[in-house]
Amino acid sequence: MDISVLTWNIWFNENQRPQRSKHIQKLSEELIPDFIAYQEVTPDSFNAIKQVNKDYHIIGGPLRQSYDVILLSKFPCLEWNKYPLPNTEMGRNLLIGKFILPNNAIIHVGTFHLESVFPTQKIKEEQLEFIQSISPPNSILMGDTNFLKPYQSLMTDVFVKIDSPIAYNITYSGKTNRNIRNKSHNSRLDRIYLKDFNPKIKSFFLTGIEPSFNDRQPSDHYGIYCSLSI
Repeated sequence: MDISVLTWNIWFNENQRPQRSKHIQKLSEELIPDFIAYQEVTPDSFNAIKQVNKDYHIIGGPLRQSYDVILLSKFPCLEWNKYPLPNTEMGRNLLIGKFILPNNAIIHVGTFHLESVFPTQKIKEEQLEFIQSISPPNSILMGDTNFLKPYQSLMTDVFVKIDSPIAYNITYSGKTNRNIRNKSHNSRLDRIYLKDFNPKIKSFFLTGIEPSFNDRQPSDHYGIYCSLSI
């Protein structure tokens, strides 16, 4: 069976947020992923997502802070939990749910947003190690790592399993994204990890790259879409 996932940091910035949110929703609807992981969801963004995404189960609300992570699923959620990440001073969490697929297989899907501290990567590496330790087998874990340097996790990075990674090796680009002031900042901040899970990767690409309105992209991050055969 095939499943598809989309992860996207949709940017909490208030600048044209309603218009940006509508365009992100439009792009998401065109891709029709089975699971969507959003980061930097604000309470008003969350309310808009609930109103539009009637075909999805929405996991992670209500939001109790200025922005957080949520999951959307085409499949029923048997249970879900939200875990505070260690050493977080920004209220960062892992949200993970247990889902049943149409073939009765059980899968775990999670989303996270690691600490936005850039002078050192150590805290973020510790947070990802916590995510790996607490997540069950057969997990897909997606989100914003905020990693500026390469990091070899014990989990499988979907990016390294695809044939032509160079085309998709930047998800936060000062060169191409007009929402980013620092034009020298080009990193693969956003990632999809597999824990004890080895599906075939059928497709992998970025979305939200083209300017959508006022000559700007809908977020300062690009989304990652991935289709897997399990």
